[in-house]
Amino acid sequence: NAKPFKEISWDDYLKLIENMLGVRFEILIYTNWSDVISDFKAGKIDMLNTMFSNEERTAYMLFPKPYLKVPTVAVVRKGEIEQIDEKKLGRYRITMVKNYGLTGHFLKKYPGYNIIFAKNISEALEFLISKKADVFINDIATTDWYMKENGITSLEVVSYVKPDSYMGFAVRKEYRILKNIIEKAQDKISKRTINDILNKWIKVNISLKVLFSRVLFIAVILLSVVIIIIAFLLLINARLNDMVKQRTMLLYYELEKSKTLESELRKKGEFLDNILD
Repeated sequence: NAKPFKEISWDDYLKLIENMLGVRFEILIYTNWSDVISDFKAGKIDMLNTMFSNEERTAYMLFPKPYLKVPTVAVVRKGEIEQIDEKKLGRYRITMVKNYGLTGHFLKKYPGYNIIFAKNISEALEFLISKKADVFINDIATTDWYMKENGITSLEVVSYVKPDSYMGFAVRKEYRILKNIIEKAQDKISKRTINDILNKWIKVNISLKVLFSRVLFIAVILLSVVIIIIAFLLLINARLNDMVKQRTMLLYYELEKSKTLESELRKKGEFLDNILD
């Protein structure tokens, strides 16, 4: 009973589940992510969507298998940082949304980093624009949407950051039956539909500068290989020229030696002829 894809938006993934189960979910709107987590723990919210599973959340959440893999990216102010090296992330002031699953995973992977917590994505982008932070790390889907929705053109995506965000639904710990039902409904949604939705709504490219730097890096490697090959050929050619010169000199020396010997033999022959006369 799912609607044709041409009528589906990214937000309608949940509606596909509703159509399959014959139910209607009540959608609650929040502006502060920490309030979402707080109300979920208090039992005011039964299910969450596009959730990142981490060790801390498994204590009070059940996770149907994730249906969405979204790259994690680093966003910076245009023209300031060409590319983010994960090994050097610690030198930057990093902003992330408080209580996001990705944030918890990041804190565990990189303890001691200078993290500036934001209450939501909009605030994190404001921190970046106002230079209170240098880098914003988040999944590419929601980040791109917020930047386009707010007309932000002074920021750019420069690098991918590990890990990717594997996201899906999360339900309250006591709703194991709901978890199983959600998983069975998800199994009926084709991968093609999910990929089509993802490709339709996530169209962010790594900045042209990063692309140029990668092309330049490859070009430098190829040029280096060509230079090495040319140098090798020139070296071989020089060696061959030296060998030809040496052989030529040896032949010249042997030729001169033969001429000298021939001259001496001729003189001896004339001497013998004089004695015989």
